[in-house]
Amino acid sequence: MQSMPIEELAQAFITALWNVETHLAVMDVFRQWYRAQFVEPAIVMLFICQIVTIVFSMLGIHVVANKVS
Repeated sequence: MQSMPIEELAQAFITALWNVETHLAVMDVFRQWYRAQFVEPAIVMLFICQIVTIVFSMLGIHVVANKVS
């Protein structure tokens, strides 16, 4: 997996506003990152937690953790 320094990454975001090729290159770099074996499952789990939280909120269900004294 190829890494890009944060300065170059920030510059790529700025130039992506004017240049489609740069935008595609940045997306390729991020695609390699978020599809990594350990990152993708974490993103999916966070997405599922977000959906469950929204559904509980819409149904008026509030889950409160028990305090241990």
